[in-house]
Amino acid sequence: MEKLKGVLCAPKFDEATEYSYKWAERLREQIGNRMDIILLLISDAVRDKVEKALKENPDAMLIHYNHGEEDALIGQDTRPVVDLGNVNLLRATI
Repeated sequence: MEKLKGVLCAPKFDEATEYSYKWAERLREQIGNRMDIILLLISDAVRDKVEKALKENPDAMLIHYNHGEEDALIGQDTRPVVDLGNVNLLRATI
């Protein structure tokens, strides 16, 4: 059976994201080798890198540990990594 793929996006730029970043680290430890994970951590947790990872891995799920808005997920630069302009990169894989 083929492993699930995931894109783990975990910025760390304020008190709340420092806390959620620790949860992302714990998730990585728990997953181990059971899932193929593309890590987009801290400075890599930005829109262009998230878009690239999702385009290159269309069957990957996005795992996002950070702030969000009603219509966006926020990255390291406090700008959206996913919003209504690129939500089409997300799709159901299960």
